[in-house]
Amino acid sequence: MNFLSYHSFFHTSSVVNSSIKLCEGEGLNSSQTSHITLAAWFHDHGFADEPKDHERVSCDYLRAFLKKEDQKQCFDREVLFSLIMATELNAQPENKMEEIIRDADLHYIGSNDFFRQADLLRQEWSKIMNKHFDEIGWLENNIRFLTLHQYYTETARRWYQPLKQKNLEKLQQQLEAIRPLD
Repeated sequence: MNFLSYHSFFHTSSVVNSSIKLCEGEGLNSSQTSHITLAAWFHDHGFADEPKDHERVSCDYLRAFLKKEDQKQCFDREVLFSLIMATELNAQPENKMEEIIRDADLHYIGSNDFFRQADLLRQEWSKIMNKHFDEIGWLENNIRFLTLHQYYTETARRWYQPLKQKNLEKLQQQLEAIRPLD
């Protein structure tokens, strides 16, 4: 098993907590919240097995779990799988539930924990995916990501966007401080 510094239990539990809060903020009902919460618990489960296609592997893990634990079929499997797939990096959410899990998965970029989480992601990419960045490359990568990223729900925009903007400004200042002058 690979060492996961970013895609860890801490990440998963923080996504679950953010999902629950966003569901409440967006006024979802208990069934919708339960579906999003379960999908959040499984959304990165397959990362240790297959980092590049981990959402599909995560769906397989959830499928096996549901076969054993949801014999009365309380959960809509297709909804759960679409929620997990909505967390793929380039996925476009198609409904409010997918918007919420997508916002929850990346809530950290609009938090005080952004720089620590980004460092954990950098370590994980280096060890597991053989992606290595020098300091300038890493800062440029993060600036590009935060610039292109958008939160989908009004609640996430209200809660996370202001600090995301501050984190982006800090990244830009760090880059300016170390980039060689032409």
